[in-house]
Amino acid sequence: MKNIKYILFVITAFVFILPLNSNAQQSNEVFVSYNFGIPLADSKEYVSRVSFIGSEINYKRYLNPNVSASLSFAWNVFYQETSDLISLPNADVSGKQNRYLNVLPVLVGMQYYIGDSKSRLYVGGNMGALYSTRKLQLGVNEYLDNQWRFMIQPEIGYVFNIDRNSDVALGVTYNHCFSTFANIFGKDISESWVGLKLSYGWKR
Repeated sequence: MKNIKYILFVITAFVFILPLNSNAQQSNEVFVSYNFGIPLADSKEYVSRVSFIGSEINYKRYLNPNVSASLSFAWNVFYQETSDLISLPNADVSGKQNRYLNVLPVLVGMQYYIGDSKSRLYVGGNMGALYSTRKLQLGVNEYLDNQWRFMIQPEIGYVFNIDRNSDVALGVTYNHCFSTFANIFGKDISESWVGLKLSYGWKR
């Protein structure tokens, strides 16, 4: 039930965003991105290495030349092999471990653009649902924790125009989802990371 409520929230929010400024000339653009992430806080405590495995598809609808609404789907994988001590509900355990953290945000947002048509700074805010999976392989044992969480994502970047039909963009995001109880660790944890992305966009 909780999963359905998150999904309905994202869809409903986007439906209400799109009609804004409906009398303005509108256009669409689809960006495909290569993402990597730098873990923070609880995420870094679990997997400290940078994620170089990530992607995103982002649909933008330009409500006017300076404002867009967006719907995005992204994915990052954080992984580390370690023998560091880890605290589980019944014991502190060391030894060879494979730690995985998969994060899949589904977000709606708004962006504001500053500058000319060739090179524009943008700032934005996104929010929605994050589906995260933590997997811990410890010897022959495997522990799995799946969560849906509410997530916010401020963003800043640059868009560079290539021609009338395409752009490239560089962006930086701060990704934070609110804490929920994690069964593997027996305590509340949150997920957070800084994301860097290189994108290519097709205008429609």
